[in-house]
Amino acid sequence: RELLKHKDITKYTTVWMDSLRDGKTELVNTNKLVRFYDGATGLKTGTTSGAGCCLSASATRDSLSLIAVVLGCDSSNNRFQDAKKMLNYGFSNYGNATIKISQDELPELPVTKGTKATVTLTSNDSISFLVTKGKEGDIQKSYDIPERLEAPIKAGETIGTITFSLDGKTLGQLPVVTSNAVEKMTYSKGILRVLSALFTK
Repeated sequence: RELLKHKDITKYTTVWMDSLRDGKTELVNTNKLVRFYDGATGLKTGTTSGAGCCLSASATRDSLSLIAVVLGCDSSNNRFQDAKKMLNYGFSNYGNATIKISQDELPELPVTKGTKATVTLTSNDSISFLVTKGKEGDIQKSYDIPERLEAPIKAGETIGTITFSLDGKTLGQLPVVTSNAVEKMTYSKGILRVLSALFTK
């Protein structure tokens, strides 16, 4: 899983055949799923007398990426068959639910003792979860955001969270942060604001 975070790795693990020394030596990928399984992205075979035939098989379909790990198989063919069964099960029963957070969902919070009356909130655009197919629409959101904030406030300051849950279980959270800074109101700033309001009238 850590290795697949480096996107360039699949450029190599999906190569089925290559050659060296001006074609004198041919290399064939030992992972047969790369050639015969739809969406296969790798990843690594291994065989020893103690461990048997092993395989870490990765595949991606419709933005859903899965990994099947097989250890201790008695034959090379069986490790591929077992990995295919697990991957097929995963793609048949699970999906990638992506939830987008719109700016309209997050209110402007009142600010006390500040040079501005409100502060704008923001969060990441979206978040994704692995869920059972058919449950994508059942994910619930709850907001833990204060009713008001007190200046000074920094831009990018985390002030709350959005929690996502399904069937009573927490799937994950996104931080809610401030979009802009609000300075604390001082006596001198207050006088300048009053004078500015008088002269603009």
